[in-house]
Amino acid sequence: MFPFDSLLSTDQLKGHAVVISGCDTGFGHGASLALAKLGFNVFAGCYTTEGIALLERAALDVKTENGCLTPLRLDVTSDASVAEFLEHIERETGPSGVYALINNAGIADIGQIEMLPMAQHKAIMEVNYFGVLRMLRAFTPLLRRYTTVQTHTIKPRLISIASISARIPFPMFAAYSASKHACSALTLAARSELSHFGIDVTTIEPFFARTPIVTQDRSGMLMTQFLAASEELKAAYGEPDVEEFRKESRKNVVDSYFTMDTEFVVDRIVQCVRTRNLSNRYSVGFMCYVLLFVHMFLPSWILENALADKTRKQPLKRQNL
Repeated sequence: MFPFDSLLSTDQLKGHAVVISGCDTGFGHGASLALAKLGFNVFAGCYTTEGIALLERAALDVKTENGCLTPLRLDVTSDASVAEFLEHIERETGPSGVYALINNAGIADIGQIEMLPMAQHKAIMEVNYFGVLRMLRAFTPLLRRYTTVQTHTIKPRLISIASISARIPFPMFAAYSASKHACSALTLAARSELSHFGIDVTTIEPFFARTPIVTQDRSGMLMTQFLAASEELKAAYGEPDVEEFRKESRKNVVDSYFTMDTEFVVDRIVQCVRTRNLSNRYSVGFMCYVLLFVHMFLPSWILENALADKTRKQPLKRQNL
Protein backbone atom coordinates (compact mmCIF):
# COMPACT_ATOMS: atom_id res chain seq x y z
CA MET A 1 0.00 0.00 0.00
CA PHE A 2 1.25 3.48 -0.77
CA PRO A 3 1.82 5.72 2.26
CA PHE A 4 -1.03 8.09 1.43
CA ASP A 5 -3.66 5.44 0.59
CA SER A 6 -6.75 5.77 2.77
CA LEU A 7 -8.52 2.44 3.16
CA LEU A 8 -12.23 2.04 3.65
CA SER A 9 -13.12 -0.24 6.55
CA THR A 10 -14.45 -3.70 5.81
CA ASP A 11 -17.53 -2.86 7.90
CA GLN A 12 -18.37 -0.07 5.44
CA LEU A 13 -18.05 -2.45 2.48
CA LYS A 14 -19.48 -5.66 3.89
CA GLY A 15 -21.92 -7.29 1.49
CA HIS A 16 -21.02 -5.00 -1.42
CA ALA A 17 -20.98 -6.74 -4.81
CA VAL A 18 -17.66 -7.33 -6.57
CA VAL A 19 -17.42 -8.84 -10.06
CA ILE A 20 -14.17 -10.48 -11.21
CA SER A 21 -13.31 -12.15 -14.52
CA GLY A 22 -10.65 -14.81 -15.06
CA CYS A 23 -11.01 -16.61 -11.72
CA ASP A 24 -10.06 -20.15 -12.78
CA THR A 25 -6.48 -19.64 -11.55
CA GLY A 26 -3.96 -16.94 -10.69
CA PHE A 27 -4.86 -13.42 -9.59
CA GLY A 28 -8.61 -13.77 -10.09
CA HIS A 29 -8.79 -17.02 -8.13
CA GLY A 30 -6.82 -15.55 -5.22
CA ALA A 31 -8.60 -12.18 -5.22
CA SER A 32 -12.08 -13.71 -5.24
CA LEU A 33 -11.26 -15.80 -2.16
CA ALA A 34 -9.56 -12.89 -0.37
CA LEU A 35 -12.46 -10.51 -1.00
CA ALA A 36 -15.09 -13.05 0.05
CA LYS A 37 -13.10 -13.57 3.24
CA LEU A 38 -13.36 -9.83 3.93
CA GLY A 39 -17.14 -9.92 3.61
CA PHE A 40 -17.75 -8.91 -0.01
CA ASN A 41 -20.40 -10.52 -2.18
CA VAL A 42 -18.12 -11.84 -4.93
CA PHE A 43 -19.26 -13.00 -8.37
CA ALA A 44 -16.32 -14.86 -9.89
CA GLY A 45 -16.30 -15.48 -13.63
CA CYS A 46 -14.60 -18.74 -14.64
CA TYR A 47 -13.93 -19.87 -18.20
CA THR A 48 -14.05 -23.61 -17.44
CA THR A 49 -16.24 -25.90 -15.36
CA GLU A 50 -13.01 -27.18 -13.79
CA GLY A 51 -12.24 -23.63 -12.69
CA ILE A 52 -15.67 -23.30 -11.10
CA ALA A 53 -15.23 -26.60 -9.24
CA LEU A 54 -11.74 -25.64 -8.06
CA LEU A 55 -12.98 -22.30 -6.73
CA GLU A 56 -15.96 -23.91 -5.02
CA ARG A 57 -13.65 -26.39 -3.26
CA ALA A 58 -11.25 -23.63 -2.23
CA ALA A 59 -14.14 -21.55 -0.88
CA LEU A 60 -15.02 -24.33 1.57
CA ASP A 61 -11.73 -23.70 3.37
CA VAL A 62 -12.19 -19.93 3.58
CA LYS A 63 -13.84 -18.42 6.62
CA THR A 64 -15.87 -15.46 5.40
CA GLU A 65 -17.14 -12.54 7.43
CA ASN A 66 -20.70 -12.72 6.10
CA GLY A 67 -19.26 -12.64 2.59
CA CYS A 68 -20.37 -14.79 -0.30
CA LEU A 69 -18.54 -16.31 -3.28
CA THR A 70 -20.51 -17.29 -6.38
CA PRO A 71 -18.48 -18.84 -9.24
CA LEU A 72 -20.20 -18.51 -12.61
CA ARG A 73 -19.36 -19.51 -16.17
CA LEU A 74 -17.95 -16.59 -18.19
CA ASP A 75 -16.33 -16.31 -21.60
CA VAL A 76 -15.34 -12.66 -22.08
CA THR A 77 -15.01 -13.20 -25.85
CA SER A 78 -18.71 -14.05 -26.15
CA ASP A 79 -21.45 -11.40 -26.13
CA ALA A 80 -23.99 -14.07 -25.15
CA SER A 81 -21.89 -15.36 -22.24
CA VAL A 82 -21.28 -11.85 -20.89
CA ALA A 83 -25.01 -11.07 -21.21
CA GLU A 84 -25.95 -14.23 -19.30
CA PHE A 85 -23.35 -13.47 -16.62
CA LEU A 86 -24.69 -9.91 -16.31
CA GLU A 87 -28.30 -11.09 -16.11
CA HIS A 88 -27.51 -13.41 -13.21
CA ILE A 89 -25.65 -10.70 -11.28
CA GLU A 90 -28.28 -8.05 -11.98
CA ARG A 91 -30.92 -10.41 -10.66
CA GLU A 92 -28.90 -11.07 -7.49
CA THR A 93 -27.88 -7.48 -6.75
CA GLY A 94 -31.15 -5.79 -7.68
CA PRO A 95 -31.27 -2.03 -7.09
CA SER A 96 -27.99 -2.03 -5.12
CA GLY A 97 -25.85 -2.35 -8.23
CA VAL A 98 -22.20 -3.40 -8.30
CA TYR A 99 -19.48 -1.79 -6.20
CA ALA A 100 -16.41 -3.05 -8.11
CA LEU A 101 -15.67 -4.60 -11.50
CA ILE A 102 -12.24 -6.25 -11.82
CA ASN A 103 -11.20 -7.04 -15.38
CA ASN A 104 -8.67 -9.80 -14.84
CA ALA A 105 -9.19 -12.40 -17.60
CA GLY A 106 -6.15 -12.64 -19.85
CA ILE A 107 -4.17 -15.01 -22.06
CA ALA A 108 -0.70 -15.05 -23.61
CA ASP A 109 1.26 -16.95 -26.24
CA ILE A 110 4.95 -16.61 -27.01
CA GLY A 111 6.55 -16.21 -30.42
CA GLN A 112 8.24 -13.72 -32.68
CA ILE A 113 5.86 -11.28 -34.36
CA GLU A 114 6.34 -12.96 -37.73
CA MET A 115 6.15 -16.51 -36.40
CA LEU A 116 3.10 -16.27 -34.13
CA PRO A 117 0.04 -17.13 -36.28
CA MET A 118 -2.30 -14.25 -37.07
CA ALA A 119 -5.13 -16.21 -35.43
CA GLN A 120 -3.22 -16.12 -32.13
CA HIS A 121 -2.56 -12.39 -32.42
CA LYS A 122 -6.32 -11.92 -32.82
CA ALA A 123 -7.24 -14.36 -30.02
CA ILE A 124 -5.00 -12.56 -27.52
CA MET A 125 -6.50 -9.18 -28.44
CA GLU A 126 -10.01 -10.64 -28.25
CA VAL A 127 -9.55 -11.64 -24.61
CA ASN A 128 -7.16 -9.00 -23.29
CA TYR A 129 -8.70 -5.95 -24.97
CA PHE A 130 -12.15 -6.70 -26.39
CA GLY A 131 -12.96 -8.84 -23.33
CA VAL A 132 -12.23 -5.85 -21.10
CA LEU A 133 -14.32 -3.63 -23.36
CA ARG A 134 -17.27 -6.06 -23.27
CA MET A 135 -17.23 -6.25 -19.50
CA LEU A 136 -16.86 -2.48 -19.14
CA ARG A 137 -19.84 -1.79 -21.41
CA ALA A 138 -21.95 -4.47 -19.74
CA PHE A 139 -21.31 -3.53 -16.11
CA THR A 140 -20.91 0.26 -16.14
CA PRO A 141 -24.71 0.68 -15.76
CA LEU A 142 -24.54 -1.42 -12.56
CA LEU A 143 -21.65 0.69 -11.27
CA ARG A 144 -23.73 3.80 -12.00
CA ARG A 145 -26.69 2.22 -10.23
CA TYR A 146 -24.54 1.80 -7.11
CA THR A 147 -23.94 5.56 -6.98
CA THR A 148 -27.65 6.38 -7.16
CA VAL A 149 -28.80 4.19 -4.26
CA GLN A 150 -25.97 4.74 -1.76
CA THR A 151 -26.24 7.48 0.84
CA HIS A 152 -22.48 7.62 1.50
CA THR A 153 -19.64 9.00 -0.60
CA ILE A 154 -17.93 5.69 -1.39
CA LYS A 155 -17.13 5.47 -5.09
CA PRO A 156 -17.76 2.35 -7.14
CA ARG A 157 -14.72 1.32 -9.14
CA LEU A 158 -13.46 -0.35 -12.27
CA ILE A 159 -10.07 -2.09 -12.00
CA SER A 160 -8.21 -3.54 -14.99
CA ILE A 161 -5.27 -5.92 -14.62
CA ALA A 162 -2.79 -5.00 -17.33
CA SER A 163 0.98 -5.59 -17.22
CA ILE A 164 4.22 -3.66 -17.10
CA SER A 165 4.70 -4.97 -20.65
CA ALA A 166 1.95 -2.53 -21.66
CA ARG A 167 4.56 0.20 -21.26
CA ILE A 168 7.74 -1.81 -21.88
CA PRO A 169 7.11 -4.54 -24.47
CA PHE A 170 9.15 -7.73 -24.08
CA PRO A 171 10.56 -9.79 -26.97
CA MET A 172 8.49 -12.88 -27.82
CA PHE A 173 5.49 -11.25 -26.07
CA ALA A 174 4.61 -8.63 -28.68
CA ALA A 175 0.99 -9.74 -29.07
CA TYR A 176 0.47 -9.85 -25.31
CA SER A 177 2.19 -6.48 -24.80
CA ALA A 178 0.08 -4.87 -27.55
CA SER A 179 -3.14 -6.21 -26.03
CA LYS A 180 -2.22 -4.99 -22.55
CA HIS A 181 -1.24 -1.58 -23.95
CA ALA A 182 -4.72 -1.39 -25.50
CA CYS A 183 -6.27 -2.48 -22.19
CA SER A 184 -4.37 0.26 -20.32
CA ALA A 185 -5.33 2.93 -22.84
CA LEU A 186 -9.00 1.93 -22.70
CA THR A 187 -8.98 1.96 -18.90
CA LEU A 188 -7.25 5.34 -18.73
CA ALA A 189 -9.81 6.82 -21.12
CA ALA A 190 -12.61 5.29 -19.04
CA ARG A 191 -11.15 6.98 -15.95
CA SER A 192 -11.82 10.35 -17.58
CA GLU A 193 -15.16 9.48 -19.16
CA LEU A 194 -16.70 7.85 -16.08
CA SER A 195 -15.41 10.29 -13.47
CA HIS A 196 -18.46 12.55 -13.70
CA PHE A 197 -20.64 9.55 -12.78
CA GLY A 198 -18.63 9.17 -9.58
CA ILE A 199 -16.96 5.97 -10.81
CA ASP A 200 -13.28 5.55 -9.94
CA VAL A 201 -11.02 3.70 -12.40
CA THR A 202 -7.49 2.33 -12.21
CA THR A 203 -5.05 -0.06 -13.86
CA ILE A 204 -2.76 -2.53 -12.08
CA GLU A 205 0.51 -3.27 -13.90
CA PRO A 206 2.33 -6.29 -12.42
CA PHE A 207 5.75 -7.60 -13.34
CA PHE A 208 6.02 -11.37 -13.94
CA ALA A 209 4.19 -13.43 -11.32
CA ARG A 210 3.82 -17.18 -10.94
CA THR A 211 0.48 -17.56 -12.68
CA PRO A 212 -0.14 -20.11 -15.47
CA ILE A 213 0.64 -17.39 -18.04
CA VAL A 214 4.24 -17.44 -16.74
CA THR A 215 4.69 -20.97 -15.37
CA GLN A 216 3.12 -22.94 -18.24
CA ASP A 217 5.71 -24.58 -20.48
CA ARG A 218 5.18 -22.94 -23.87
CA SER A 219 8.40 -24.10 -25.50
CA GLY A 220 6.57 -26.55 -27.74
CA MET A 221 4.80 -23.60 -29.38
CA LEU A 222 8.09 -22.47 -30.88
CA MET A 223 8.60 -25.70 -32.82
CA THR A 224 4.95 -25.74 -33.93
CA GLN A 225 5.33 -22.18 -35.22
CA PHE A 226 8.62 -23.03 -36.92
CA LEU A 227 7.18 -26.04 -38.75
CA ALA A 228 4.21 -23.99 -39.97
CA ALA A 229 6.37 -21.07 -41.15
CA SER A 230 7.42 -20.26 -44.70
CA GLU A 231 10.82 -21.37 -45.93
CA GLU A 232 12.00 -17.75 -45.87
CA LEU A 233 11.09 -17.41 -42.17
CA LYS A 234 12.69 -20.75 -41.33
CA ALA A 235 15.91 -19.61 -42.96
CA ALA A 236 15.77 -16.20 -41.27
CA TYR A 237 15.08 -17.36 -37.72
CA GLY A 238 16.51 -20.88 -37.66
CA GLU A 239 15.17 -23.91 -35.87
CA PRO A 240 14.46 -23.30 -32.16
CA ASP A 241 16.28 -25.39 -29.59
CA VAL A 242 13.19 -26.23 -27.56
CA GLU A 243 14.98 -27.94 -24.69
CA GLU A 244 17.42 -25.07 -24.24
CA PHE A 245 14.58 -22.54 -24.41
CA ARG A 246 12.73 -24.50 -21.72
CA LYS A 247 15.77 -24.42 -19.42
CA GLU A 248 16.40 -20.72 -20.00
CA SER A 249 12.74 -19.84 -19.38
CA ARG A 250 12.70 -21.74 -16.11
CA LYS A 251 15.95 -20.17 -14.92
CA ASN A 252 15.31 -16.58 -16.02
CA VAL A 253 11.54 -16.31 -15.53
CA VAL A 254 9.77 -19.05 -13.56
CA ASP A 255 12.48 -19.54 -10.92
CA SER A 256 13.81 -15.99 -11.05
CA TYR A 257 14.18 -14.09 -7.79
CA PHE A 258 12.31 -11.18 -9.40
CA THR A 259 9.26 -13.24 -10.43
CA MET A 260 6.63 -12.62 -7.77
CA ASP A 261 4.26 -14.94 -6.00
CA THR A 262 0.65 -14.19 -6.92
CA GLU A 263 -0.12 -12.95 -3.40
CA PHE A 264 1.65 -9.65 -4.08
CA VAL A 265 -0.75 -8.82 -6.91
CA VAL A 266 -3.77 -10.21 -5.06
CA ASP A 267 -2.93 -7.89 -2.15
CA ARG A 268 -2.79 -4.90 -4.51
CA ILE A 269 -6.17 -5.85 -6.03
CA VAL A 270 -7.73 -6.06 -2.56
CA GLN A 271 -6.19 -2.71 -1.61
CA CYS A 272 -7.59 -1.10 -4.76
CA VAL A 273 -11.04 -2.42 -3.88
CA ARG A 274 -10.69 -0.82 -0.44
CA THR A 275 -8.78 2.40 -1.28
CA ARG A 276 -10.95 5.49 -0.91
CA ASN A 277 -9.50 7.41 -3.88
CA LEU A 278 -7.62 5.50 -6.56
CA SER A 279 -4.58 6.63 -8.52
CA ASN A 280 -4.70 6.14 -12.28
CA ARG A 281 -2.31 3.16 -12.15
CA TYR A 282 -0.36 0.96 -9.75
CA SER A 283 2.79 -0.98 -10.61
CA VAL A 284 3.51 -4.16 -8.67
CA GLY A 285 6.95 -5.69 -8.25
CA PHE A 286 10.45 -4.31 -7.71
CA MET A 287 11.44 -4.89 -11.34
CA CYS A 288 8.59 -2.66 -12.52
CA TYR A 289 10.25 0.31 -10.87
CA VAL A 290 13.70 -0.64 -12.17
CA LEU A 291 12.42 -0.92 -15.74
CA LEU A 292 10.38 2.28 -15.50
CA PHE A 293 13.38 4.18 -14.12
CA VAL A 294 15.55 2.97 -17.00
CA HIS A 295 12.75 3.70 -19.48
CA MET A 296 12.07 7.25 -18.26
CA PHE A 297 15.42 8.59 -17.09
CA LEU A 298 18.19 6.85 -19.03
CA PRO A 299 18.95 7.01 -22.77
CA SER A 300 16.46 4.89 -24.70
CA TRP A 301 19.18 2.80 -26.37
CA ILE A 302 20.11 1.18 -23.03
CA LEU A 303 16.79 -0.61 -22.62
CA GLU A 304 16.40 -1.17 -26.36
CA ASN A 305 19.80 -2.86 -26.61
CA ALA A 306 19.15 -4.99 -23.54
CA LEU A 307 15.85 -6.26 -24.94
CA ALA A 308 17.30 -6.74 -28.42
CA ASP A 309 20.14 -8.75 -26.88
CA LYS A 310 17.58 -11.05 -25.28
CA THR A 311 16.06 -11.62 -28.72
CA ARG A 312 19.42 -12.39 -30.30
CA LYS A 313 20.12 -14.92 -27.57
CA GLN A 314 16.99 -16.99 -28.18
CA PRO A 315 18.32 -20.59 -28.35
CA LEU A 316 18.60 -21.80 -31.95
CA LYS A 317 19.88 -25.07 -33.34
CA ARG A 318 20.97 -23.30 -36.47
CA GLN A 319 20.69 -19.87 -38.00
CA ASN A 320 21.26 -19.07 -41.64
CA LEU A 321 22.43 -15.47 -41.97
